[in-house]
Amino acid sequence: MDRLNSDVKGFDWGFTDGRCGIFVPFQRSTGFSFRKVARVDLCDFATVSVLDLTLMDSDLNGYCGGLTDGRYGYFVPFTCLGGVPSGKVARVDLSDFKTVNVLNISADGIASEMMLRRIHQRTLRVLSAGQ
Repeated sequence: MDRLNSDVKGFDWGFTDGRCGIFVPFQRSTGFSFRKVARVDLCDFATVSVLDLTLMDSDLNGYCGGLTDGRYGYFVPFTCLGGVPSGKVARVDLSDFKTVNVLNISADGIASEMMLRRIHQRTLRVLSAGQ
């Protein structure tokens, strides 16, 4: 993936819709958050698509997990640039890998770190139970 774009890296989690593997951008301990989602075609294992979530909303970066319902990919918020907690869930339409919807699940626009940890832990439990 690095040959496509030097900042397509820093993934924490991944999921599949059955046809493609989707890699979830994470946040570095230095406070820098990754923002690009990578999608790899699992049939040829060579076709890679990249989606920069920050083109839709500058806060869409630094996730701690993801899941799919088959049509959409959901990205669990963690922290955005500068290490600030984020409550913005990104939903990507996997059929076109371009359409992005945003849901701010925090009442005041900034989610607490404790809430984000709980979301992350629950997501990991759900994802682990399904494997």
